[in-house]
Amino acid sequence: PVVNKNTPDPIGNNRLSSQDRQSITPSAPTGNSSEAGITEGNLTVSLSGAANYTIPIEVLPGIKGIVPQISLSYDSQSGNNIAGYGWSVSGLSSITRIPSTKYHDGIPDPVDFDNLDRFALDGQRLRIKNGTSGTYGANGTVYETEIFSTTKVTSFGVSPLGTIYGPQYFLVEYPDGSKAQYGNHLESRSELKWSIDYWENPQGIRINYSYAKFLNISRIMRINYGAIGANPGCNTIYFHYKKRNRYENAYIGGIPFTEAYILSYIQVHPTNAFNSHYRKYSLTHDSNSLGYERLTRITESSACEGTVKSRNPTVFTYDDTPDTLFYNPIATNLSANNISYKNAATVTGDFNGDGKTDIILYPTFGSDARKKYWLFTNFQENQYNIGSEIPVPESFDEIVPVSWLGGSSSYGYKLMQTQAWTLIKTNPSDNTTTFSTYAAGTASPVYFQDRKSYQFPKFSFRYDKKPCAIGLKGPELIIFNHTANAIPTEITKEIPKTYLSGDFNGDGLTDLIAVDKSVPYSYRQGCNSYNNQRPGGQSYFINLDKRIPSGFVNNAGQLTITNYSIIRVVDYNGDGKSDILVFDSGKVTVYT
Repeated sequence: PVVNKNTPDPIGNNRLSSQDRQSITPSAPTGNSSEAGITEGNLTVSLSGAANYTIPIEVLPGIKGIVPQISLSYDSQSGNNIAGYGWSVSGLSSITRIPSTKYHDGIPDPVDFDNLDRFALDGQRLRIKNGTSGTYGANGTVYETEIFSTTKVTSFGVSPLGTIYGPQYFLVEYPDGSKAQYGNHLESRSELKWSIDYWENPQGIRINYSYAKFLNISRIMRINYGAIGANPGCNTIYFHYKKRNRYENAYIGGIPFTEAYILSYIQVHPTNAFNSHYRKYSLTHDSNSLGYERLTRITESSACEGTVKSRNPTVFTYDDTPDTLFYNPIATNLSANNISYKNAATVTGDFNGDGKTDIILYPTFGSDARKKYWLFTNFQENQYNIGSEIPVPESFDEIVPVSWLGGSSSYGYKLMQTQAWTLIKTNPSDNTTTFSTYAAGTASPVYFQDRKSYQFPKFSFRYDKKPCAIGLKGPELIIFNHTANAIPTEITKEIPKTYLSGDFNGDGLTDLIAVDKSVPYSYRQGCNSYNNQRPGGQSYFINLDKRIPSGFVNNAGQLTITNYSIIRVVDYNGDGKSDILVFDSGKVTVYT
């Protein structure tokens, strides 16, 4: 290498001494090829800490230097992709569907093929250009990128799949006079994405892209370049695939998407000379214990008139972690005695904001059941930890950890970094349920924050009760239902509830969903007794936002559940709002 002696050494004092340099020996070759040179690669670390490795694909020259910029790219923070776990093909532009958000659109909504779906050009959110009129996704609407640029994006036509799927294609015009078309072919357009059809400079020199679509997934097949307009180019980049060991399946908006193929090799060759390739990058994979295929080597080769020359491969190794879970128990002593899973329950959260898990402990059995609780923070191993004991005048139903707003209407509200907790308590005399929120304090261990009350409807069963009569039929004494003198009768009962916590409306604060449990009841009709059961599943949305003092409970619909259903809360569709999963024998039902 040539070194400018007048340029300061960027490594400074970290330069290796001559003695250290002599101790370094090259690693063993990765193959037995005698060809000179190595496959070019570049290792970097992203701002988020991901390891990135890029192998640029060497291509044949084009007209006036117009060539595709394609590479194989690894990102340690990404998942399963077209070239292996963490591996993708970079340099392929596309316009994709993205969710709407509360910040951008006033409402969070997932990608589900409706008028709230939004678009992004290579990750840049598209918004309707200022000063223009148009409907998002409609014919002739002009967009600009969220981060300002002079790139002009226009949507055209209506998708052949239907109006809910947006436009047929997009045209992107760049400030240098070049332009690109997206999704104007059957294979380059899917429900989720409009892939680039071509890029063209102001002189009409084009790079054309071709695709294949299978199971609603479009895959790049060829890139053709070195010609004017739509004429066939003189050079081609060809992508070859093989079947995956483990298919990647997804359901978006009720539509299945299956990635069944993985990249096998990339070949660069003159368009009319497939067997004499300029460069070929062959990919070798292995599979881990879960069936994910990892790219283990890339072999670069060239072929001319049947003679193939290969460089030693670039080899990648990955750490294999054991399938077992390990834990280290931490012994500690609490100021509450006689605790076991049979007589106590806990709620976890970071209640004091130190980044560590705290617990709320409360009894579930005995005379004090749900009439008090202890708050334990800042656990110390092998020490006596004293919790703050907080009595509750009447027994509560549940405690749930919540995110919460501090402040007031006078001084403004602020989303707090610590978690709080909400006590749910039902008064049996008037069937009023209160939701009281508390937070850990400094001068006092607990500070009251907010309280909401609501009277849920009771179960009511009305019927005309017929008395049981005794009479004589000849010499026999008989019992019979008396059809006369029926008495209007009503049975009322409280409806017990299960409370689910999550951010169900996407506002960043914890909400609750109250789900009715089943209610058993019995009644007499004439001389007979009957046992029956009102099914559960009726649900109510409860907004705990302290800025909403009234109208905070709404009917949320009906869940189909049984006494054996298992209910979990997750963000199933990735829209930033909590969803409900109901597990029953042989099936899972998702409510979003």
